[in-house]
Amino acid sequence: MKKLTIGTILFASAFSIQASPIPNSLAAGFKAYSSDGPRSAIQSWVKGGAMENNLDALSQANRFRQIEDYYGKYQGFEIVKSNKISSKSSVYLVTINYKKGILYSKFFTYRNNKNKEIVTSFKFHTEAEMVWPKYLIYGQ
Repeated sequence: MKKLTIGTILFASAFSIQASPIPNSLAAGFKAYSSDGPRSAIQSWVKGGAMENNLDALSQANRFRQIEDYYGKYQGFEIVKSNKISSKSSVYLVTINYKKGILYSKFFTYRNNKNKEIVTSFKFHTEAEMVWPKYLIYGQ
């Protein structure tokens, strides 16, 4: 009986470590990507923020299409790490998974006066070193 209890506790602990909170603004963008493509994802991520209607931000959709040409169809995403920078800002390191490869991304968010977490900036690259801290990739 002890083994079962310890095993259950270890399983529950491992499961809770895997689960990472995701703000609605990010989740909505990935849902839009899955159903309507990259342009819808970008529009969702910038909605309500300073980048909304910014042509440079919307042009990122073209980069996603190029990545899809190379890596294949979008398969999903995973929050690798999140960090609360201050009471109003956070950063999320996310992998975006495709059929044949992975895209590394970084999203900064801001909690506005309506207590909604909006995306303030994002970066994407096929090379993790271009967007993530080196210690996270290679260890310290």
